[in-house]
Amino acid sequence: MPPHVQAGLHLAFSVYLPTYLKTGRGLTRTDAANRMAGLVLLAVVVTGALMQSFTPQLVMGSVHGAYDSGAPGLVLLVAVAAAALTFTGTGVCRVLTGG
Repeated sequence: MPPHVQAGLHLAFSVYLPTYLKTGRGLTRTDAANRMAGLVLLAVVVTGALMQSFTPQLVMGSVHGAYDSGAPGLVLLVAVAAAALTFTGTGVCRVLTGG
């Protein structure tokens, strides 16, 4: 993904999430900002750990080498993205709502 698109997504998300937490979940402005800061910190730590371990590159390279095609790796990437979306939609919402 081009850097300017990543920056735009980051900016949109960093503006949207605190607003959503404040209006949609009834949190105070300070609490919403603190949760956004915690999420950013977690994202930096997880992303840094993954990039330093070269795990994504090794997995995709291994899949491409085994099948001589990028398609299985793309399917794997979609499966991981779907799992992350499912976790976010269920686990994170459950924590935010206290249920």
